[in-house]
Amino acid sequence: MSVSTSIHVTDLDAWPGGQAGPGMRPGTMDHEYNTRAWALDFSETLARHRRVGEAARNSPGALLAMPWGALPRQRMDLLLPNASHGPMVLYLHGGFWQFRSSGKEGGAFLAPEFLRHGIAYAGLSYELCPDVGMDQMIQQIREAVVWLVRRSPGLGFDIERLTLVGHSAGAHLATMAALTDWESLGLPRQIIAGVCGVSGIYDLRPLLKTRLNEALGMDEDIAKRCSPLLNAKPGMPPMILSCGERESAEFKRQTREFAQRCEALGVECRQFELKDRDHYCTIEDVVTVAHPLSEATLTLCTMGAEVS
Repeated sequence: MSVSTSIHVTDLDAWPGGQAGPGMRPGTMDHEYNTRAWALDFSETLARHRRVGEAARNSPGALLAMPWGALPRQRMDLLLPNASHGPMVLYLHGGFWQFRSSGKEGGAFLAPEFLRHGIAYAGLSYELCPDVGMDQMIQQIREAVVWLVRRSPGLGFDIERLTLVGHSAGAHLATMAALTDWESLGLPRQIIAGVCGVSGIYDLRPLLKTRLNEALGMDEDIAKRCSPLLNAKPGMPPMILSCGERESAEFKRQTREFAQRCEALGVECRQFELKDRDHYCTIEDVVTVAHPLSEATLTLCTMGAEVS
């Protein structure tokens, strides 16, 4: 992750309501959830991720932009290890469920470390708000998992253990997917072996008070039924939850309270605060060699699976 590059902020989606103004003053919910205000070098971080990820996506044998659904953004990248069976990671990107500059390409830098450990890597893009609502957003992830599990043998890989890794909004989607009744969709009940949620939002209700909700279009009922914190239940797969030391108090609270809820329900859960990390670079520690988060994630991915 030492590659240095830059992109212009104008290449990214504009922040709802702008970066400044009365609504963005410290202490407001808009400011607490304005991740760019807490990470001034965010554009450089995102560019670095894409630059390193592009090299991974250009590797021989990569299966890119496979349509898992009929809509334009419903695409998946698949990078396979030498083995024909074993564990797999499915990565769900962030972007507050609405930023069109986000996508599977931004997470591909994670792939080489997983592949090095014999773990297949799939990166997912999905339709965004306001083109779909939050309920449809979550349903997309379920449909993508079903597509991946059923199609992967024909693509050259039998999944023995599937772990969801999500960043920001992707962490929310990963944890909501973990609540799914997979048997009703024709998959094994415990098809999801675990979830690694990085810098996630697990209670959507505070977003009702922010400009972010202009695109999300949520009301109180939607926010409640789509919040992992409010719908968590016993029997969920193991969770690894983390946030950055340099993130806002709200992001730290989100992670802490969801971890506490999981533990109260008897769900195995590990929690990390990532030293000197802001919202955009927390995800790097998932693949930082010898980092406790990386080691925990690799263990979760490979436990009980054959790895070659």
